[in-house]
Amino acid sequence: MQNATITVVLGVDARPNQLEALAREAQTRGAHLIVLLLSETPAVPVYSMGVGELSTYSLPAGWQADVDAAREAVEKQRAEFSLYLTDQGASADVRAVCGDASALRNTVARAGLTCDAVLIGTDLREDKRLFEDIVHAALFESAAPVLLNTAQAKVALTRNRSSSHGKRAFPPRERPAPLCQSCAMRGRLPWRFSTRSRSRPMTGKTPVPMSPLG
Repeated sequence: MQNATITVVLGVDARPNQLEALAREAQTRGAHLIVLLLSETPAVPVYSMGVGELSTYSLPAGWQADVDAAREAVEKQRAEFSLYLTDQGASADVRAVCGDASALRNTVARAGLTCDAVLIGTDLREDKRLFEDIVHAALFESAAPVLLNTAQAKVALTRNRSSSHGKRAFPPRERPAPLCQSCAMRGRLPWRFSTRSRSRPMTGKTPVPMSPLG
């Protein structure tokens, strides 16, 4: 794919050198990479939220420290990836995403609406639950094709019209031809009013439906 935008979704265990081949192929094809580094943090416990106007939060001990540590680690990871891709000469935008599972799913779904394909790294398989959530969001909440288990960068950036199973790897976003107004009305209304000379003369009463459409 020439001049395409590819979203690459990776986890906290990913290393910059994993993108060496992809960055080189993207540079050759003029593609732009959007790298999402996902780091899941524990959600705010429900019981910590107070009830009433004068109530306060009661976070468990160590919760904020864990969140801060996760954010610091993923930000450091983002800096390493950004520096590496810059040295490779690739056009890339590296983003650190830190939040609970719901926030990570929403981020991947939104990214899939503004790119040509979503590539999900195999390192996310270390967390089966998170991996399934991310794949579900990419498949059913976004509009871009999803690539899994892609070890070869050239394959990831090649638009194959047919696969080994006879299906298109990148199905075109075809839209059905719009119906004209009369066809749309005929599809919804089983009866029609005749306005020709054979229709009954208007006598101030409501027109009577004529024969059904053939």
